[in-house]
Amino acid sequence: MNSSDRRDDVWEQVKAVFRYELLRNLRNKNFLVIFLIAVGIFSLNLFLPPILDGFETDPNFFLENLNPGGLVIMILAVGVSMKTIAGEFESGSMELLASKPISRDVIYLGKLAALFAILLVVYIFFFLYSLGTSTWIYGLQDGLSLVMLAVPFFLALSSMVWVSVSLFLGAWTKSSVVTVLGTVGIFIGLSVAAGIVPYYSPMTGEAFNYLPGEGESGELAVGDEDSPVEGIMINTGTDHLSDLFVTYSLDPETNISILEHERGCPVTGMGGEEFVPGDRGYTLSSSVARTLMMTMVYIIGLNYLGILLFKKSSIMRH
Repeated sequence: MNSSDRRDDVWEQVKAVFRYELLRNLRNKNFLVIFLIAVGIFSLNLFLPPILDGFETDPNFFLENLNPGGLVIMILAVGVSMKTIAGEFESGSMELLASKPISRDVIYLGKLAALFAILLVVYIFFFLYSLGTSTWIYGLQDGLSLVMLAVPFFLALSSMVWVSVSLFLGAWTKSSVVTVLGTVGIFIGLSVAAGIVPYYSPMTGEAFNYLPGEGESGELAVGDEDSPVEGIMINTGTDHLSDLFVTYSLDPETNISILEHERGCPVTGMGGEEFVPGDRGYTLSSSVARTLMMTMVYIIGLNYLGILLFKKSSIMRH
């Protein structure tokens, strides 16, 4: 068999695994439930503000709510991937897969491609749902451009960070329960730490830009009240790659002023405190580059380790 035939053979194997994983998720009732929960959480973000504050025109609502939030991004990632590796070992189907003339590299990569495709379709739905709802409730929206068509792709990339965490834990533990608890636990731990640590030591907040999750919170400062991104709140972590990319495309000269705690303010908050823009910040271009780099580092690094563990995993024969 020459090299061209081998490449064709590997490609056909990848496509076969891709279809297998795609159908497995479509038949998975747990994923459907998790998807509906994610839609419910996102719907609260869309419908609660007008219910609580009244229906008012807001041309920037869609731009300010491009991202469904870190919780939804993580939930969807866990929903599609919790049984991708660990479930094969638990159900015994890994023995059947291993009996086929397919390398474990191909099995892993085919599954990974299917998960990305599923998430991409899901986020296309979220994008259209958000755009339609924002226009219906808040009127015509500003800042719309063809660049926004890339939002589902970048949201899927953000979710793939948590997918990679899930697959790594699945390949390591072979337990879907540990995979779910581990991924959710890491998300909660980082989210809590990102909220507490900068409170006592603001300068340490920058470290969270290099970890999976929300990163730091900031306010976009352009200096032009007519700019569609002026004053928009944004986060700088891997969960918010889509927001960073879109706002950069609209105004690449924008800066991010990182929010800090200010005591004794009349605005509500624990102990009469609020978040206000501080002296520290970043250019939007540097934040986009850093967040994209860290997203790819986690996706490539964790899946490389996941493949190594998957290839070394033994199969318990029944």
